Amino acid sequence: MSLSNGANKDLLRPLSGYERFLWTFNQVKPINFSLVASFEGRLDPTRWTAALAEVQKQHPLLDASIEQDGSQAPVFLSGTGSPIPLQIKERTSSTQWQRELERELSEPFALSSSPLARTVLLADDQRCDLVLTLYHSIADGIGALLFLRNLLQALGGESLSPSALPPSAEDRLKALASPTQPAAKPADAEQEETKPSPAQPARTFTYHHAPDQPQVDSIDFSSEETAHILRCVHREQTTVGALLLAALESAFRELSPVLRDTDLHLHMPVDARPYLQNERDLVLSISAAQVAWAHHEGDLWQSARQLQSDLASAQSLAGIADVYARVGAAVEMPGNAVDMVDAMIKSDGYDLHLSNLKAPDLSETVSGLHLKALWGPAVLFGIEGEQSIGAVTFAGELRLINTSFTPVKGLLGTARQRILAACELAAS
Repeated sequence: MSLSNGANKDLLRPLSGYERFLWTFNQVKPINFSLVASFEGRLDPTRWTAALAEVQKQHPLLDASIEQDGSQAPVFLSGTGSPIPLQIKERTSSTQWQRELERELSEPFALSSSPLARTVLLADDQRCDLVLTLYHSIADGIGALLFLRNLLQALGGESLSPSALPPSAEDRLKALASPTQPAAKPADAEQEETKPSPAQPARTFTYHHAPDQPQVDSIDFSSEETAHILRCVHREQTTVGALLLAALESAFRELSPVLRDTDLHLHMPVDARPYLQNERDLVLSISAAQVAWAHHEGDLWQSARQLQSDLASAQSLAGIADVYARVGAAVEMPGNAVDMVDAMIKSDGYDLHLSNLKAPDLSETVSGLHLKALWGPAVLFGIEGEQSIGAVTFAGELRLINTSFTPVKGLLGTARQRILAACELAAS
């Protein structure tokens, strides 16, 4: 089936509710996200180009565009075979990738033209940094890690087999969910009893309409510090994500006096793949957990355990189904994109966003190239005052980035100090 406005393009499938939700936001502001991989060594650009082509052939959504059908609903169309762009620049510093991220997040994709992915390679004689940017309706942070793993496999000489067009997360949910017996949690899910989400106090959020470019900052923990954090988290019976969120909330409150006594809205994406039995498809597969968090007088470990408990209800098949239902209903509301985005942000905006990619397994070997560090994901929804934190642990080191239109100076450094202090107290 071909659409009249999509010459030589075939219909793949309509966008799901969550994919359409992000597509709606994109009509107001680019909803891209980026991941950065830092390497020792460098390769001839032709090898990168060939490897990107292999990855693109494997995943249909990397050669897809988005257009509207006769009813004005967005649909994925097969692309025309255009390669994933690779822009090569001279690497002038170890933090140059941060400036590239700022540009990449601000540059919209032409949705009617495939592919909805692009790369920038910063290279000097000894190192290189790859900036991978994807349109959010086709993938998420875990999907970007899958992209990177496949890219390393192709660079290492492996042939990648083409995959079938993946169903949306919502379609997977429909196939799995039973009205009488919900599926069990995956083996690595948080071991918390699910309980109803607390009521969210009313608070108005607004859209950041200024046309300025976001700013990116970063910090890292040494391998010794990271190992110490992991030991303390285990001892204190919580998670790294909950500890990070507690420390960031505490630091944000201290550094933003106007919000010191306000309920802060904290947001964490939930990786739905383990619940939806999808471990290998590059397709948007996230849900969301959010809580309104009042000022707590207890120590950081108490806050982390409470946050883990409060967010646990979203980490279940029922919690994911609830989010998908609410998002699906929201995108069906009448009105133009600007009004819809403003309404969504007013009701579901947040102060802090933490996306934790945990500790990915990227053990693929490439002669002449050694993966040393990962940073990301970097993403912004455009909420006024929003602080978006990306966390990932690789090669035994935890790294954080903060992306914001209005960054809070010292946020990452203050959170780092609080985490290390809490760990010292726990170990004493």
